[in-house]
Amino acid sequence: MPKSSILGKRAVLKQPYTSLFILLLVIFAVILVVYFIYVSPLLHLDTVQSKEEIVKTNQLLLEGVMNPAQFKKLMNKPHDMSFWYIYHNCFSENGTAICLIHKCNMFSDKFYFYAYGLDENDNTFYKKESFYLQDLTIEAKGHETVISCGNLFTETINTLENKITVRAAGMMEFEFDITDYNTCCPCLLDYYTTKPFSDQVSFTQGNCPNVWAVDNQYIGSVTRSRVNGVETAHGNYWTDNFVGFNSYFLSEYVWSYSQTDEWVLYFLWFGDKKEIDSKDVVKVVQVKNKKDNTMICCGMTPNCAPFPLNALSKILQPHTMKFTTAHDLGVKNYDDYRVDFKLHDFECTVHSVPNKSKLVSQFDYYDSQDVDESRLSEWEKEYYKNIKNVQYVEYINDVNIRIKYKGKVSEFKTKNIVDGMIRKDKSLPPQTNC
Repeated sequence: MPKSSILGKRAVLKQPYTSLFILLLVIFAVILVVYFIYVSPLLHLDTVQSKEEIVKTNQLLLEGVMNPAQFKKLMNKPHDMSFWYIYHNCFSENGTAICLIHKCNMFSDKFYFYAYGLDENDNTFYKKESFYLQDLTIEAKGHETVISCGNLFTETINTLENKITVRAAGMMEFEFDITDYNTCCPCLLDYYTTKPFSDQVSFTQGNCPNVWAVDNQYIGSVTRSRVNGVETAHGNYWTDNFVGFNSYFLSEYVWSYSQTDEWVLYFLWFGDKKEIDSKDVVKVVQVKNKKDNTMICCGMTPNCAPFPLNALSKILQPHTMKFTTAHDLGVKNYDDYRVDFKLHDFECTVHSVPNKSKLVSQFDYYDSQDVDESRLSEWEKEYYKNIKNVQYVEYINDVNIRIKYKGKVSEFKTKNIVDGMIRKDKSLPPQTNC
């Protein structure tokens, strides 16, 4: 056989393999592009957001409570508010104070106000009042937004001066400087909404249509606080504004949060104790070194991304986020748990101190006790039965924290807030199918 014929046959044989190799390279390149555009930023949302858009979003969310048309500017979907809350906590030299106002459910205009926590002697205090939407006023003018409810609660947010003041039922007064404007929810960030398939990062649940939610956080340093008549000029502060739409509600989760002069340590797992270490559980995290103004992590772990994007994330951004506990939320002393987190050159362990746990709040979150269930549809009755099964519980605990950062190890003791939602009756489902 002529030599030219043999070479020709070899060339024909090589051609399919060359084409396959090129195709695989193209597929891999596409996967890499998708990963770096959509998945990689999920752990570092601070790099794709700005103060301006967080302020704008938060202001529209607040205005939307009284004028739902404002919600339409954020997301062009049906926008019946299913629940809403503003939550504050303050770690100070004179104790740990928490303030919460929230709408109970989508069938009622009833709200509750709570002020509770630990005083300078680690004694608990607690106040609860109810009110209705008609009692609430929210005014946004330029750089200032004022939320008030009679003598119960007033919050003033000034984003030009980066200051917030809060007065709550004669029990608490805070003034603090805002040092961070953040969200851990990507769904309304301009970075994602301007890209195709942005609905893949929406904060949704179940199979119900048009369900969405968003959460914004402001973090700051206390310049003045007064809790139960005791004043202090030092501390650290957190507030967030969370809104759920249509049939969205917060189901089971557990949250661990500490803040010191040097660190913000926020870790959240959705699901109950048996589920939280599952690879499919959504996890939210925010870790910041305040001393050098470095955000180490802000956002959602990409473990729920589809294959092979999740596998690629494990290779390119290896991290661990684990919650270990001997107890179920709802016990009196939640004093045996551990948080482990590791990302790049940062490692953190939060370990509870035995017998140093205080249960500061526990109540049926969505039961407004004023809904005429006979007027609900069959689906609404099922939905309301399931959300009434959900209870909110919150603890303030002592913890030992160990941090290894840039090769240096620091250990310290501080306060840690653990809260979450639990199902009282585990036989009822956590979600309601549409």
